[in-house]
Amino acid sequence: NGGVFSWINDCRSKKGKKKYINSIYLDGEIKNYMKTKTEQLIHKLNQAHEQFSRDFFLDKTHKKVNLSKEIRFVPIEHILTYQMALSSSIECYLAQFDFTGINFTYRVKNFNSITAKLMKFRQNDKRYPVFDWMNDLFGARIVVSEEEFQLILKQIDELQEKYSLKSGYIRKKGDGYRGIHLYLRNNYNYYFPWELQIWSQVDVESNEKTHRQHKLKGK
Repeated sequence: NGGVFSWINDCRSKKGKKKYINSIYLDGEIKNYMKTKTEQLIHKLNQAHEQFSRDFFLDKTHKKVNLSKEIRFVPIEHILTYQMALSSSIECYLAQFDFTGINFTYRVKNFNSITAKLMKFRQNDKRYPVFDWMNDLFGARIVVSEEEFQLILKQIDELQEKYSLKSGYIRKKGDGYRGIHLYLRNNYNYYFPWELQIWSQVDVESNEKTHRQHKLKGK
């Protein structure tokens, strides 16, 4: 029993919400002082990702599809079912954690964006693993000082190992975009990755401009 939707009903009740907020994952590590707010965010989002993914597959109608395969082996319905479950439940999952002092934004990828991405990669002759590009069904972004940005750059390998991140890298483009992209996976090929983008305050204006241009081109 259980799964995402039964958990939502419990979460949305006052009794259930009180039960879950700040009551899980209180291991020694989370109690330790963390150097940056970004690492605190990674830690908490990683836990939310693990719990949502685990709950999603408690529903036996959701098959554990190997996302290291190319798209022809991954049913489109599976991706869309995951998106619908995530859209309807993400607020409850995040409500478990105290994000005080950590200013970040997030979104769940909408249906139109998903189908556009599917069309792009189904037409591509190159055979990319699905988890390499359908890796932002949940996307979060945090803006930090340039000092913290540079610190995180130095810690990428350490963070990747510590939190079992699928990948972590700095993305720089000729159009002016600069950001660190991290992907939460929790070491299972059938868990869809979640994306965390880390921006420096000095790049916000140029990054937003290139993001708008990116959207207009339909990429």
